[in-house]
Amino acid sequence: PSRDWVHQWPEFTKTTYRAPVHLDPYSSEFDRKIMMEGWFDTHMPDLNLDNPHLAKYFIQNSLWWIEWAGIDAYRIDTYAYPEQEFMADWAKAILKEYPQFALFGETWVHGTPIQSWFTEGIANKSFDSYLPGVTDFQLYYAINHALTNNFGWTEGVARIYYTLAKDYVYKDATKNVVFLDNHDLGRFASTINEDLDAYKMGIGFLLTTRVIPQVYYVTELSMPNSAKRERDDRYREEFSGGWEGDEENKFEASGRNKKEQEAFAYFQKLAQA
Repeated sequence: PSRDWVHQWPEFTKTTYRAPVHLDPYSSEFDRKIMMEGWFDTHMPDLNLDNPHLAKYFIQNSLWWIEWAGIDAYRIDTYAYPEQEFMADWAKAILKEYPQFALFGETWVHGTPIQSWFTEGIANKSFDSYLPGVTDFQLYYAINHALTNNFGWTEGVARIYYTLAKDYVYKDATKNVVFLDNHDLGRFASTINEDLDAYKMGIGFLLTTRVIPQVYYVTELSMPNSAKRERDDRYREEFSGGWEGDEENKFEASGRNKKEQEAFAYFQKLAQA
């Protein structure tokens, strides 16, 4: 509708991907501008959510989808990149209309204080985000580290303990979402070198720990990265079965090998508990 719906630069300018600038007391205005107004990639124009017309459109559109489709949750991708004051207004407007609606943001960051900053009820912050939870990357790092490293004072399984001990920085850590892998990361089975015992420990922790579990498809079968694909497609191979030309059907026990079936049976039993 107007040129200022998109952040414009004299030449292509990419974001720095440095989320800590939001809370860093030493960051410059220029650092924050590049982070929030730089484009995520050449094919992904960065929207100017300080524009009141665009902001209103986004809020109304989000409310419309909830009402029309009857959905009960939003996962907000790349949450740290837009203007944070707008994101707070957006979340507040949604929760005003739908108080029981679930929201969580993807915050691919390093360090619990940085991750928690994006959630609601944080002190020493000029505004409240109204965001109940985030993708718990800190626990993701800790779990994968614990299952691939020897025990030490702060290493191995102790990394999980030190991460969980920091839950006090959240208003409610149980609103976070814990995971072992996703579409952007190496599959859990490959991360642990396809060790079935380590797989069971990871799945056991995922399904019994203090937060909401997120399960990436075929993780229940302990599927490793694809050897046939490159880059991110290694993690996004189609689920075998139900597609024309598929030689195997992993939806059925008869289509799984012994290891896959053992992983699935373990996962299924815990999921039903």
